[in-house]
Amino acid sequence: MTKLKPPTPKEPDASGILLVFISLFVEKFGVAGTIIIAGFLAIQVWANDDQKRQIVDLYILGKNPSYVTYGISIGVFILALLFQRFFYKRKIKVIQEENIYLQSWIEGRNNQKPRKKQGV
Repeated sequence: MTKLKPPTPKEPDASGILLVFISLFVEKFGVAGTIIIAGFLAIQVWANDDQKRQIVDLYILGKNPSYVTYGISIGVFILALLFQRFFYKRKIKVIQEENIYLQSWIEGRNNQKPRKKQGV
């Protein structure tokens, strides 16, 4: 009888690595902070000097304000905050369930070993 070999884990592709990288940023800085950092990096990489000056004039110095531009940027930021609220509520729920389980295990109401930590 031959033994079956356990499956070897696949090497993550570029999109998998990018998703892990983005999720680490969301964990550390939140959704809104990740959007601000991504926007900053995109401007630094792809915008020329004239475009950078226009962005600073419009968004930081407030020259030639356009309510549509401000409305869109504020809307995106509010959506990011709402998504972050949903994300952290879910994360808090998982942590609370794990705490309840561990408390019951410590008190001896459960004879099973503690579960491994669940990822969010």
